[in-house]
Amino acid sequence: MRSVICSFVLFYSLTCTAQSRSTTVELSDISAPKQQFIAFKGKMTFSEHVTNGRTFQKQDAVASGEILSARPIVAFVAIFEWYGFGGGRSASSARHDQFFSSHDFVTGDTVDFIVPQGNVMSTDSSSSAAGGSEYTVDLKFVQFADGSIWRDKSIGDELAAQRADMIAYMEHLLSEYGAGNEQSFVTAMNLPPVPREHQKLTTAFALQKRLQMVHSKSGTATAIELIKQQLNFAATRMSTGNFQQ
Repeated sequence: MRSVICSFVLFYSLTCTAQSRSTTVELSDISAPKQQFIAFKGKMTFSEHVTNGRTFQKQDAVASGEILSARPIVAFVAIFEWYGFGGGRSASSARHDQFFSSHDFVTGDTVDFIVPQGNVMSTDSSSSAAGGSEYTVDLKFVQFADGSIWRDKSIGDELAAQRADMIAYMEHLLSEYGAGNEQSFVTAMNLPPVPREHQKLTTAFALQKRLQMVHSKSGTATAIELIKQQLNFAATRMSTGNFQQ
């Protein structure tokens, strides 16, 4: 009987351990080549709980970056990736583009990042609490105020195409409004902002949603003023840097 009780105690102890595992890892910059433009910091805590006999893993994360670059930055793309106790490796892309703004990222600026949080299935319940858990960031792309870029040119090409889509969309809206028919402007604003072949990659839908919200809250005049402002910022960028490379 004693051996049975001991076995039960041992089983119960292991079950409790599996349900209460938790570990916190610091954010690690794995950019290659090493970069000195943004100092990233953050941490992610992985914890497990059992629901209906299944083990789930929860992750809670924070991340931020301080701009170190002596040259003003217009845009950058960073990939956050993490792996906890088990399950698949997860990733999230952070894209910041100031092309349609008068403000660049300059030395001393701080950027807070939103890293997805929540529950995933944990498939490696036998691993240790340290378990090889990782939380990394990889700075993939930087574009400076003169239009020059660092690292992945394909991302720069993608951004240039997205900006062109947004400019064309806003110019079309101004054209519709200039024709003197406000309803034509409203109709054009609510149609897909880009041709079908561009829709998978473009960020013009985010611009469209913003314009719709401004129009709904403040009216046509305010939406038109925002469009003109965005186009003026874009024109200034184009005149002061090489953003078509």
